[in-house]
Amino acid sequence: AAVFAVFRCLLFFAPSPPCVSAANETFRFGILPKSLDNPFFDPVRTGCEARADVYGNVVCVWIGPEQEEPTGAAQVEWIDRMIDQRLAGDPEALDGLAISVVNEESVKEPIRRALDSGMSVICFDSDAANSDRQ
Repeated sequence: AAVFAVFRCLLFFAPSPPCVSAANETFRFGILPKSLDNPFFDPVRTGCEARADVYGNVVCVWIGPEQEEPTGAAQVEWIDRMIDQRLAGDPEALDGLAISVVNEESVKEPIRRALDSGMSVICFDSDAANSDRQ
């Protein structure tokens, strides 16, 4: 619950007690846009990093495919990679993942697996409403 609260504060720029109460932990959040080459997402990266600096205990990790492709397969590969890192106990593993979904059907199962691994998962810009995302 603390991870999700900090994640929500980070992305929605809303300071609140849960952001402060979790300050003893460091949180790593992955931001997975549709593609890294789309300047539309640059403010998301800038905002996440700026807010992370305010909290001091948050790291924003910008991940994803260089170019968007309509099937969502490239996003699924990234989600799977992040799940594998977490399950392997990698200290650099993510605590949460924010996804700008390319193809809702393709990410439904990976989102469930990410949640099962202990990650918080939210969507931004475009949703996966029929998934288990938070």
